[in-house]
Amino acid sequence: MRLITLCLTLFIVFFSCSKDKDKPSPDTGIPPPLPPGVEPRIPKPAPNIPGSVSFARFESDKLDFLGQVNANDRLNTRFLSVCEQFNEGNKVEPFINAVNKTLNSISIERDIALSRSTGLTGCVCAIDLRDYGITISEWNLIVQENPFKRTFESFTSRGILIKQLTQTRQDWLPAHVFSFTAFDANVYPWLLDLPTTLSDLQIFLGIDTLQDNFDQEDRETYLFGMTRSPIAIGKPRMALRTTSRDGFYYQTYDVVTGNVGLRDKNIFQSPFPVEARSQNTINPDGVEVIFSLPNRMLGFFLADAAGNRQNFAPLDLVVDTEASALALDPTIRYLSCNRCHSQGIIERSDEIFAKVRNDNSFNNFDVQKSAFWHGRPAGLSAAVRQDNQIFYNSLQGINIGSNEPDFVNLYTDRLRQESDINQLAALMFINPQEFDSKLRGTVASINEIGAVLNGDKVSFDQIQRTLQLFVFEANIFRDDFGE
Repeated sequence: MRLITLCLTLFIVFFSCSKDKDKPSPDTGIPPPLPPGVEPRIPKPAPNIPGSVSFARFESDKLDFLGQVNANDRLNTRFLSVCEQFNEGNKVEPFINAVNKTLNSISIERDIALSRSTGLTGCVCAIDLRDYGITISEWNLIVQENPFKRTFESFTSRGILIKQLTQTRQDWLPAHVFSFTAFDANVYPWLLDLPTTLSDLQIFLGIDTLQDNFDQEDRETYLFGMTRSPIAIGKPRMALRTTSRDGFYYQTYDVVTGNVGLRDKNIFQSPFPVEARSQNTINPDGVEVIFSLPNRMLGFFLADAAGNRQNFAPLDLVVDTEASALALDPTIRYLSCNRCHSQGIIERSDEIFAKVRNDNSFNNFDVQKSAFWHGRPAGLSAAVRQDNQIFYNSLQGINIGSNEPDFVNLYTDRLRQESDINQLAALMFINPQEFDSKLRGTVASINEIGAVLNGDKVSFDQIQRTLQLFVFEANIFRDDFGE
C-alpha cells in the first residue's frame, strides 16, 4: 500500500512539474521605467538593406527617435508603420496621408496635427498621442481591439528597451491596421466621446434643440430630398442641414426597403421632421449624421429609429456601393463614411418642394413650411459649398487636395482584400523568399495560409486567424537583434 501511495505521489509531482514547465513564463509585459535622470543606452543602428526596411532597422529608427525626446514625451509617443508599402516597392506618401487623415478624423483637438515621418525611408510615423486628445488608455483600447491582437508585439532586445522607454507593451501598429481599428464601433465612439443618443449628440455639438430651428425659421437650416439615392439602394432620401458649434451638421432620414410605401415613411407624403410641428411627419428607420469636428474634419454618427447610436446600418437601409464593387462587405460603418464623403458633403438638389406645391393633399400651412425649408435651392447650395470649404481647408492642412480620393479607405481596402506572399512578407519585414522558408517550417500556419506558396492569395479572415500563430511559429519579432 505504501508503495502504491509513493508511486502515486511521484506521479502527481511529476505531472505537476510537467504542467508548470509547459506553461509560458509569467510575462510582466512592461519593464520598469528607467530611474529619473538616467538616459537609455541606445544600441547601434541595425544595418540598412537598400530597398527594404528590416524589423531591426524599423526598431532602430524608433529608438533613434525616442533618444531625441524627453522622458515624459516618450510615454506619449507611439508609432504607425507604412513600411510594408515601402517594402512592396510603393511610394509611402499616399499612405502617410492616410495616417494623418485617420489621426485628425479621430481627434478631439482644435488644431490639425501631422505625424513625424522618421527613419531612413520616412516610413515610420511617430505620433504624440496628446496632439489628438488620445489617452494612453485609448491607445491600449486600439491595440486590444485590433483584429490581429498581439501579433505585432516585439520581444527583441530593442523592442524590450522601447517598451521600457514608452511604458507600453505595444508601441506601434501597421498604419492600415490602426486606421481599420480606429473606426471600429468599439473604438471610434470612445475616441470622439460620442453620446449614446441622437438628441444628446445634438446637445454635445451645440445644437440645443432642432425644435428651436424650426420654430424660428432659422435661415441656416435646410431640408432637401431626392427621388433616388445610390447609398439608399435607389430609394428616396431626405436630409437636414444646420449649423453646429464647430461648423455644420447634416442628418439623413432613411427608411428600409420594405417600408417605402408607407405614408409616414415616404418623404414626398411626409416631408417634415417631427420638430417642424406638422401632421405630415417622417418616421425614419435609421439616421446617419455628418458633423464638424473641432478641427473641422468630419465626424460621423449612426442611429436607429429611436435615435440610439448604432455600430452599423442595416443593408436594407443603406449600403457602401464602392465597397460592394470591390467585393468587400458593403455594410456602412464609421469607416465607410470616409469613403462616401472624401469630398465632403455631396450636394443634391431638392425634389420635395415641387411635389408638395402641386399636391392638393397638403394644406397651405405645410406648403408654406415646405417653401421655406425645402424651397431655397440657392441658399442650400451656398451653405454646402461653404461647409465643404471648411472641410477642404482642413484637408489642405494634412496635404490632401479637395479632389483626391479617400486615402483611409484606399489603404484599409488593401488590408481587407486578399493578400499574396509578397504582401505578407512585406508586413513581416522580410523578403518573400524568407517568408516562404519560414512558412514551410510551420506546423499549423501552413494549413491556413499555405496557398500563398503556390502563388495564390488568402483572405483577410484567414490572415486574421493565422498571423499571430505564424509570428509565434516562425519566431518573427522575437530574434535578438540587439548587441
